[in-house]
Amino acid sequence: VIVHQTGDSDYKDFERLSERQCDRYLVRKWIDVIDWGYILENTTLAVSRAGANTLTEFAYFSIPSIVIPIPFSNMNEQEKNAEYFHELGLVQKISQKGLTSQKLLKLVKECVSDISLLKEKAKNAKSVVIVDASKRVALETKILGENEN
Repeated sequence: VIVHQTGDSDYKDFERLSERQCDRYLVRKWIDVIDWGYILENTTLAVSRAGANTLTEFAYFSIPSIVIPIPFSNMNEQEKNAEYFHELGLVQKISQKGLTSQKLLKLVKECVSDISLLKEKAKNAKSVVIVDASKRVALETKILGENEN
């Protein structure tokens, strides 16, 4: 099953693509958190933009991914995210410039045919996820505050 999150935009992607929805292709403007967790736990290959939070979630769940960084992101952050996770073996990076449906389909087919190898490489990316990061930040903040008094 392909789950396609379009967001809400002036391009009316959701409205246009929802007409093609079927049992194997689900189109959603947004995905709620419960569904997102289920999707992450059951994803074989993701095709996505290269936001830091999304790539971190893919790393945590060891999901091989094809990423298409937004070329106009702030300080080129998506390109940097994509490159970082590419070096970890989590993502295959493809540029939006000159991207066609044929090029994307070819890369998807290549990834699917090598999915076992890509899943193994993706396991290494989990090592960069700090699962208790919020607790660590809170403790560091508390310690710093106590040292200032």
